Amino acid sequence: MPSKQIPNRIKDIVRQQQQTWTPQDRGLVFVAYIEDGEELAAQTGWPFYTGAKHVTDEIRLTMHNDWRQGITPIMICTSAFMTRNDYPHVRLTIHFKMALEMTELVQAQGRCGRDGEKAQCFIIPASHPQLPKNPRETQDHKGLWYVHDHVYMHGSHRCLRYGSTLYLNSHGMECKEDVANMPCSVCTDRSSKLKTSDTTHPSSICPLPMGAPIQSSTKVNPPSISIPMDGVEQAHGGTRSSAFSHAAEVTKKKRISRLATEVQEADRMRLALNKVKDYGCGVCLVMSQKPTHVGLWTCPQLQVCGGTAHMMEWKKKIQYPPGVKGICWICHVPTCSNMLHGEFVGAKVICEWEDVVIPTLGAIWTHFEIRTQAQEKLGVKWFTWEAYTQWLVGMPAEGYYSRVMELFLWFVERVVGFHRCH
Repeated sequence: MPSKQIPNRIKDIVRQQQQTWTPQDRGLVFVAYIEDGEELAAQTGWPFYTGAKHVTDEIRLTMHNDWRQGITPIMICTSAFMTRNDYPHVRLTIHFKMALEMTELVQAQGRCGRDGEKAQCFIIPASHPQLPKNPRETQDHKGLWYVHDHVYMHGSHRCLRYGSTLYLNSHGMECKEDVANMPCSVCTDRSSKLKTSDTTHPSSICPLPMGAPIQSSTKVNPPSISIPMDGVEQAHGGTRSSAFSHAAEVTKKKRISRLATEVQEADRMRLALNKVKDYGCGVCLVMSQKPTHVGLWTCPQLQVCGGTAHMMEWKKKIQYPPGVKGICWICHVPTCSNMLHGEFVGAKVICEWEDVVIPTLGAIWTHFEIRTQAQEKLGVKWFTWEAYTQWLVGMPAEGYYSRVMELFLWFVERVVGFHRCH
């Protein structure tokens, strides 16, 4: 579908779905890019929840509360909202164009129907998708190419439930395999064709060429999965005696465990980052001073750390080895599969905590007592500023995304204990 037509299609879906809603039902429209969210918000009047730097925590909290209370039952959001939402009565999710990762798509659609009632998930693909930047032959841990193929290569002829469960479980289940499953749009369309023609067989439906739009090419509704939550559990569960099924179940549990760990770590880091950000200045926090300035680079405590120019130059030296991936080079915050860090908008990086982490660690070095505690805790010795810098950019301990974040979390959680940040 042409991009300009997608907002009207989304409004039509929402209007149709809301006709059967109760007062507690809610809907979410997910966007991958901030400019898409802003455009859709301007056309619909719905609030746009994003982790972008220009949106304060107070504004996000107000949006969240208004949505939960039904003041604005429909909300546009990025993946930044997924880890903060546990509302059980989400009846509808819509993906504007397409999710960037299969993991992100599954997590977003997992917001639906947590109360066990029926819920529907739509994908409204654009006519000309943006291809993943990484080559196909590289390991696709996040499902960048998988989600592209799921929508554009298989979306018109392969059961959508099968594609999702294949990614989660390493073996797929079609809608027809359980009576509790509501059929996806592909299965619905296939069923209607079988009823009107004796010659049409599912295997005769050719896959779309790479990048072709699903809706305009197939003349069916945008791909959707509409299922009660108990159907999801049945689709993802089940026991089989074969060795393949056992291996698939092990793979599923590992993937689910990894995703759960990512969510927990993202929440942990977000809490620590926001505590320092809300305090006003990480350098002042280390020095036990109340900030009286606006902006990091006017902090008088920077003189203790060698001055503003020294801190700026040192920040540039924090460069990670090839084995440390998924860290923003500006704010040094892990992306956590885009659950923590802000979105990439073209060549621009949106950093919610741009001057939080590195200045805080610079101040830790200059504070003798805290530096001594950190060395004892981490079992290291930093005799010089250069040795401290080299340690920070080394390979992290197990369970941490970087040594930078390991030290930052230790300081906020153990030394500060959060109480000084209020």
